[in-house]
Parts: sequence; C-alpha cells; structure tokens
Amino acid sequence: TGFEALSFRVARPSSSQSHPAYDFSIVLADAAGSLSQPVALASYVELVGPGNYTTTYQTVRIPLTAFGSSVDLKNIRGVRFAFDRTKEGSMYL
Repeated sequence: TGFEALSFRVARPSSSQSHPAYDFSIVLADAAGSLSQPVALASYVELVGPGNYTTTYQTVRIPLTAFGSSVDLKNIRGVRFAFDRTKEGSMYL
C-alpha cells in the first residue's frame, strides 16, 4: 500500500544502436493470482539504442492505475515482463 507507480530502469546496449525501438508488455500479479491487463512499455518510454555508444538507463514510471481494475493494487505480489512486442533485439532491465 502507499505506492502510486511501478518504477524500473531499462537500457539498450551500445551494440543495438542501429536497431529500432524495443517494446514489451508489463503485467502485475496480485496475492490471489489475478493478472492485470498488459501495459506496453512504449506507452511510457521509447527504448532505442544509445546515440553516443554509451549505455544509458532510462527510468520508467507507470501509474498503477494503468494496469486496470482486475488486480488488487494494494496487494501486488509480482511483476511479469513479457517480451512479446518486438521480434528481436536486446536490452537491460
């Protein structure tokens, strides 16, 4: 309780500079085993390769309300990162 957002950091490695933006889904799981609706990373940040050959992490903050009402947002037990939106590529999470 008391949290308003899910925060995590992501980056593309310097070797992925010429690749297009990377996207994946984030899902919350509550104590009863219910899953939230998936939220696309691209709705909150554009994850592209670094422009200066230096890996730079971006902080992603997703409001918990974005995950819908199918989970108990006061009793979250897990986060699932589903790599289902971009066919190939690499990233740091």
